[in-house]
Amino acid sequence: METIDIPAVILLEGINKTLFATSSNDSQIAMNGVFVQINSEGIVFVATDAHKLVRYAFSDIETSLDGAFI
Repeated sequence: METIDIPAVILLEGINKTLFATSSNDSQIAMNGVFVQINSEGIVFVATDAHKLVRYAFSDIETSLDGAFI
């Protein structure tokens, strides 16, 4: 398992800017989280509830790691 240090301000801002688009419906459990993708181009936060779709990106993060999590 690899780790990456992300400034708390960036993580908090990314989640706060996308959380409103997540579903609060228990029948749409796959849409209850924020997808976070990290690669050499930066970090991207994505959320949807099937009606709203939001993508929030930071391009000033430099890393050699590629990964994603929800």
